[in-house]
Amino acid sequence: MRFDSWKRYEDALDKIDKLEKRKKVLKDHSKISNFKKEPEERRQRTRRLIEKGALFEKYIEQHLEENQLPLEPKDAELLLDVFSSFFKANQQFVINKWNERIENKKSSTLDEG
Repeated sequence: MRFDSWKRYEDALDKIDKLEKRKKVLKDHSKISNFKKEPEERRQRTRRLIEKGALFEKYIEQHLEENQLPLEPKDAELLLDVFSSFFKANQQFVINKWNERIENKKSSTLDEG
């Protein structure tokens, strides 16, 4: 009787060990799968950041350089903080102007086509 209990105990330990190993394998496969997805997400994020940075340079830095105001990265953050405060205080105005520009762009595109 004692031998049967011990045997069942050892079998249970073996089963637990096998399940833990299987769990680790599945977890590793999940990490590999996520790792394969991440590079594409990083590329897409990098592209968005580059595009937004280029627009920032086009519309903001150009005007600052005309007024001989150099813009270092730390200064850019402060400037964006100022813009953020302005946007929060004038959100509806900014959104209305933005929508006007979108409509003007649409109508000018339709006129050309």
